[in-house]
Amino acid sequence: MKALLLLVVLAFGIWLWRSGRKARAAEPITPPPPKPLAAVEMVACAHCGVHCALPDSIEGRHGRYCSSEHRRLAER
Repeated sequence: MKALLLLVVLAFGIWLWRSGRKARAAEPITPPPPKPLAAVEMVACAHCGVHCALPDSIEGRHGRYCSSEHRRLAER
């Protein structure tokens, strides 16, 4: 009789343990919020006036340009 009671208690404990694991696995995992992007200085193209990021701009004799075509056209 003791063995049967021990077996029932053990089976109940295993059932509780497994149901707890399933409940935790079903919880949605929220990803961490994205890091904010660093601010980038913007400059206006000396030919057309369109603003572009400073690292993407092209330096010329008369200022910064949004493309090499605009630099070529402005420096004629």
